Amino acid sequence: SMTATAPEARLFTVSPSGNLRLERIDLLGGLARGVSGNTEGRGGAVLALGSFSLFSGSIVGAKAVGFAGGVQPGGAKGGAIYAESDLHLFQATVSGNVAEGGSGNTSTGQPVTGPSAGGGIFVSSPAGNHLAILVDDGITHADSRQSGSPTDLITAHGILAAGIGHLEI
Repeated sequence: SMTATAPEARLFTVSPSGNLRLERIDLLGGLARGVSGNTEGRGGAVLALGSFSLFSGSIVGAKAVGFAGGVQPGGAKGGAIYAESDLHLFQATVSGNVAEGGSGNTSTGQPVTGPSAGGGIFVSSPAGNHLAILVDDGITHADSRQSGSPTDLITAHGILAAGIGHLEI
């Protein structure tokens, strides 16, 4: 098993026409940060605009953080993976990842935090697309939507989930 670590940058970005398949590799760390205005942090380890597959590997300790500042701080989606295309996970561990909304203050000085979803994985389907999400019995996880929030492995919006095996959340 190989290990790749990058504490202050996203590890992989898959282009919309791309296809990335990783086998027997552990990804440690990774950070996606919203950069200005009300922008979201998406996919701390992997931003998958194209197809992404992980076989017999793990994603641990990645973080997506929304832009901090202002009255509407940015949200965060997919601490480990933000996917807009097919996503395949087989005998994979997604653990210790966080999606954390940015912090800011209201006009009266009250603290406010941007929304967050998918501490481990966030899947979003562009209008009209149907995605295949394949998860086998071997996936394990322990991820946080936001520090102190309930566990939230997969948040999926507007998708057709096909072939999902046993998934304990």
